[in-house]
Amino acid sequence: MRQHCLTSIRIKTSLQAILLAAFLLIPDNVRAAGLAREVNFDIEPQSLETAIIKFSKQADIQVLASSTELDGVKTSGVSGRHRVEAALQALLARTGFSYKTVSEATVALVPATSSETDADLHLASAQTPPRPPSHNRRRINR
Repeated sequence: MRQHCLTSIRIKTSLQAILLAAFLLIPDNVRAAGLAREVNFDIEPQSLETAIIKFSKQADIQVLASSTELDGVKTSGVSGRHRVEAALQALLARTGFSYKTVSEATVALVPATSSETDADLHLASAQTPPRPPSHNRRRINR
């Protein structure tokens, strides 16, 4: 009888572990699908607080953020057809903010880490057109 109880407990514990693992794996797949959708965006350069509201409506996702932290922050906006994730990254570029995925339809704005800020700077410098050649070059006579 005692051995039967131990076997039942082990089976129950194993099933719980399997169900927990499956539950933890599902949100990653679902979240990826929600942020991978392509949407048409039309958000002009403006305050980040206002832009996030427009983004939320256009992307049909919930964005969690502190209005006091967003106060005075500007964004360059985003327009055209983009994946939701790419549009959010563009909207947050050079604002000092990044995001974390909460669920398939919810993201939370968080302060960007220094590596994310550095990546924004490298991206901005890569998009800067090269300087025209200087007219102050030395002539070499042969």
